[in-house]
Amino acid sequence: IPASSPRQPLSLRPERSTTAKPGIAFFSGLLGVTSGRVARMIEGGTLNGELRRMGRRRQILVEPQSLEAVRTGRDTSRSCDEAASLLGTSNFQIERLRRSGLIASIPESAGGYRYDENALHTLLSRLRTLAEPMAQPAVDMIALADLPAHKRARLSSVIQEVLNGHLPLWMERSTSSLQSLRALYVRRDEVFGHTVRPSGDRCLSVREAAKALGVTVRMIPILVHAGCLQADAQQGRLRKCGIPWKAIIGFQENYCLSRDLPARSGISHRSLAASLRMYGLQPFIPSDSKHGISCVWRKSEILAYL
Repeated sequence: IPASSPRQPLSLRPERSTTAKPGIAFFSGLLGVTSGRVARMIEGGTLNGELRRMGRRRQILVEPQSLEAVRTGRDTSRSCDEAASLLGTSNFQIERLRRSGLIASIPESAGGYRYDENALHTLLSRLRTLAEPMAQPAVDMIALADLPAHKRARLSSVIQEVLNGHLPLWMERSTSSLQSLRALYVRRDEVFGHTVRPSGDRCLSVREAAKALGVTVRMIPILVHAGCLQADAQQGRLRKCGIPWKAIIGFQENYCLSRDLPARSGISHRSLAASLRMYGLQPFIPSDSKHGISCVWRKSEILAYL
């Protein structure tokens, strides 16, 4: 062991390297965003990396290859204005499509987002694949690009319904080369619902049907699934304005709610319900006060007892 001078004590610790490894500040500086934004990009899957908890702090690890891919993708991406022009819609609708997860985005250093051009073309290609060709749009059709002007349906929700197979889509043959939402059409009745059928029967929405029956909105799907209220359903989903007025009349003729029993019998509902159960009568739909579900009885059974 070499002798040490009194002014320089002996130390067995290895000397620190003068070349420091790049940290999260270096990577966030390359992207022009904060470290918190980098962490959110890792959580969202935009960047490949890892977040490690270190007490009250967290360590952010980023793969350099993923960082370079994001930088390259930012150079080839489109701005919000360019994405809106490509899809044929507004910047506000582009933001809604981003929030719904229909198009991929890359954060900008200024706080906005840039959009992957391949993701935009992929969305249009998926919609065009599901669309049925037609000679020309009918009178009751509306282009996807014109939906936001009506303020009755969200464009992102309608596109999601189309991709899930719940809503049919059409495409005009003459505009087959047009890569835009303006060339894709849906029927107004399928999106907004129709209030009058060709037979003249009036149709109601779920809220209107609940008001007509004097029940909560959550009761309408239960009545439909139980079979005591007829309605138009597609793949288990209620259509807008899909409850005909005849179904409301049919329910009132064949069924009654718990609140209607005292008016017929002159006694309280609890006493009458106990008497009905003693005779072996059970409600068609049992009550559930926790979820706001009223008790439904068959009128034929009630009239036979009374």
